[in-house]
Amino acid sequence: MGLLDASWTVEIDAPRQRVFDVAADVPNSPAWQPAMQTVETLETDDRGRATLVDTSSDAKVKTTHQRLRFSYDDEPAGKRWVQEKGDTK
Repeated sequence: MGLLDASWTVEIDAPRQRVFDVAADVPNSPAWQPAMQTVETLETDDRGRATLVDTSSDAKVKTTHQRLRFSYDDEPAGKRWVQEKGDTK
């Protein structure tokens, strides 16, 4: 079974902390990630940020489901996640 790895970089005309805050609001990701249909928060950190979520995404051919674990150790430079299980892992 293959491993999916991706990254994306973009310059945004906004303060770094504001960009991080939007990206770290994982439960509201469907508002700015059109393919993401649902996010269910399973675990949070001590600041209330989602650390484990189940998602559904429109992969055009079918809806896929993933369980993702998030970490915020790079705040405000970024966040990281790994797929723990799901259709595309």
